[in-house]
Amino acid sequence: MTMSLAVEWGRHNIRVNAVAPGPFPTESAWEKLAPIPKANVGAASAEKVPMGRFGRMDELCNLLTFLQSDGCDYLTGQNIAIDGGHHLASPSTFAELGALTAEDWAEAKQLVRARAVQEKAQRSAG
Repeated sequence: MTMSLAVEWGRHNIRVNAVAPGPFPTESAWEKLAPIPKANVGAASAEKVPMGRFGRMDELCNLLTFLQSDGCDYLTGQNIAIDGGHHLASPSTFAELGALTAEDWAEAKQLVRARAVQEKAQRSAG
């Protein structure tokens, strides 16, 4: 957020905050993030998260509720990471993927595309 925007929005009591969620398993997310065992790295691996687990949706909802509440009316211009400390402990969310071979990438790409086709077919089935 630039200084001029912050001043203008603040003058109108508009709060602008961002949430940077880390690993929160959702339906079909892990099939895309780690379609093959070798791709199960970084945020897709609970052992790489300092808290030793993935986030729960109620935890993310609690943060979002807090940010929208009157009890949070002085917080603005912030990016809040909710990732169990992963961003502090790891050089990059998916840095380890650099070790995958061309064959690994081809396998992962094939699996992700097949899953996308399957999901699209389910959405258009009436």
